Amino acid sequence: MDILANLKKSLELYGKNFVPVFLATLITALVSGITFGLLAGPLLGGLFVFLRKTIDGEKPELGEIFSRFDKFLPTFLVILITFLVGLVISVIGGIPVIGRLFSLAAGSLVSLISFMAIGYVIDKDLSPVDAIKRSLQAFFTEPLAVWIYSLAIFIIGGIGALFFFFPVVFTMPFGVIGAVLAYNELSAREPGALNLEKVDKKTRRTVVLVLVGLLLAGLIFKAVGFSGGSRRAGSGLTGKILSTVTGRKVDIDKDGGSFSFGGVTIGNKIPKDFPKDVPVYGDAEVVSFLGGAKDKEYNATAMLSTTDSNTKVVEFYEKNLRSKGWEIETSYLGEMAIISFKKASGWNGSVTIIPSEDDTAISLTVKSSED
Repeated sequence: MDILANLKKSLELYGKNFVPVFLATLITALVSGITFGLLAGPLLGGLFVFLRKTIDGEKPELGEIFSRFDKFLPTFLVILITFLVGLVISVIGGIPVIGRLFSLAAGSLVSLISFMAIGYVIDKDLSPVDAIKRSLQAFFTEPLAVWIYSLAIFIIGGIGALFFFFPVVFTMPFGVIGAVLAYNELSAREPGALNLEKVDKKTRRTVVLVLVGLLLAGLIFKAVGFSGGSRRAGSGLTGKILSTVTGRKVDIDKDGGSFSFGGVTIGNKIPKDFPKDVPVYGDAEVVSFLGGAKDKEYNATAMLSTTDSNTKVVEFYEKNLRSKGWEIETSYLGEMAIISFKKASGWNGSVTIIPSEDDTAISLTVKSSED
């Protein structure tokens, strides 16, 4: 999956079709909210059809979002299953620092898989269970890249929720377009392996125990509460629980700001193995980081926040990326900027810069696919 190409295409499609895409997404969100999610399934199915036609160059009517109520039951069941998974993620989210970051990482992937499952129900006429299974198979064709991509569109699509004057309804369409592009690409591939019987018992045991450990820790913190002064104790407890139930080393920073397991780092710090030639804006707070190396590939996404202006941030990245030997290209949607950068060695990345009244959000994605 070409993460940067899809992000850029999402931006271009949203810019060219801003009014219809914005209105279609707004109506879907409002009606879904008013009905407490009861109609979310068929409405998302209609939005899926609307956006696919838009991507294909057609001019669909807004009424298209109400066209898939014939699939009410299967799409509703997909939403219901997603809701139940979301409850588990919410419990784990009660763990200080680690839980919140896990929720971000897992929540973004679950959102993409759920939306793709609705796509399979609408496009391929699959049952809810088969649609979810097919979405997972699509994920396993390129798991790390799809995970990073889901995180990128989730962060950018939901960034408006951080700012009162920049509502999430303005950024959410970007994420939904990105999800449809992912479906178009992944659904055309041969399904990836999803045979749990072929997974060795040790791996299955480790995965199950990690989830059980996180769920147990989450329930503990939900039950007893958590104060900011107990962060170190909370991080130590979480690390001990995970290490005990998995039998593998789980590294958690003393202040709970970083969590490493199996080569992947999740936290609110930039790790030491982050590429040295990718500049990180100095006067910024690291809100979240997710990434790591697998075999010869490296994928990472960092979310930062600064009080500096978006113009200053754009100038910083354009200047410093060029000085590090990167080939760059800058695109704009209003005041939001996306700077794509790449090298002949196979490394590439993007910086998305989104201004608000008081802060500037920076989403930094880096990827390698070296031979």
